[in-house]
Amino acid sequence: MNQPGFRGRIERAQAQRRLDLEFSWTDDFSDRMRSVTVRVQSASDGDYWILMRREDN
Repeated sequence: MNQPGFRGRIERAQAQRRLDLEFSWTDDFSDRMRSVTVRVQSASDGDYWILMRREDN
């Protein structure tokens, strides 16, 4: 997840002060076909929360 495609989305939204994202992410885990839903929201101290949901097969 430390890739430009993932991290770049968060950094761009944070720079625009619109950090409220939800997107799907694949190909970064041992099961390369499994999708994870990612939600990123601002925290009160200026940082952000990354919430992840993965459906069991």
